[in-house]
Amino acid sequence: MDKRNQISKPILLRGKPGIGKTTIIKKLCEKLPRESTQGFYTIEVRDGSERIGFDVVTLSGKRGILARKNTSFPRKVGKYGVDVVSFEEIALPELQIREQTKLIIIDEIGKMECFSGKFVQQVQLLFNSHFRIIATIPIYELSLVRTLLKNHTCKVIEITYANRDHLSLPPLLFVLLYLCQHFLIEFLLNI
Repeated sequence: MDKRNQISKPILLRGKPGIGKTTIIKKLCEKLPRESTQGFYTIEVRDGSERIGFDVVTLSGKRGILARKNTSFPRKVGKYGVDVVSFEEIALPELQIREQTKLIIIDEIGKMECFSGKFVQQVQLLFNSHFRIIATIPIYELSLVRTLLKNHTCKVIEITYANRDHLSLPPLLFVLLYLCQHFLIEFLLNI
C-alpha cells in the first residue's frame, strides 16, 4: 500500500443517536472526490412519520436493508431486526481497498453493523493498516470501538447539540486537511 494513502490517526465522530453524525458525513461526502473515496452511511427508512428501519447506502450509490421493524431476522436491536446478509452484500465490498482509494468512510461502527463478524474483521484490518478512515461511533462503548480506541491513536470529535452545526463543513475540513494533507493537497491540485 502506498504510504501517501496512510495517516496516523483515523477520525472518529462520536455522539448520541440523532445528533447529526450521519448528516456531517453526508455533507462531507458531497465535497470529496467519488473516484478516490469509498464507504457507506446509514439512513432512516420511514413510512410517513414512522421510522420502520435503516438502510445502508454506499458512496457508489448502492442501497440495501440494514434493519427493519416486524421482521424475523434473528439479530435484534430494540424493535429492529438486523439483516446481516443484506448489510454484508452492500457494505463489505465498499471496505475493500481499491488501487485508487484514498479515504474510507464508515457510518457507523455501531451495534447493528457489528452483528457482522466479517464487518468487524474488515474494520480491524483497515485500522491496523493505518489507512485513511473517517468513521462514526456511538456514545456508548461497543467492544470493537473500545478495542479500536485502545489500540490506535484516533482523533475523536465529540458531536453535541451545542457544536453540531459548527462542525459541519469548514471546521471539519480543516481537521481533515491537517490529518489527510497528502490526499487533500493531491485532490486540490487536480481540480
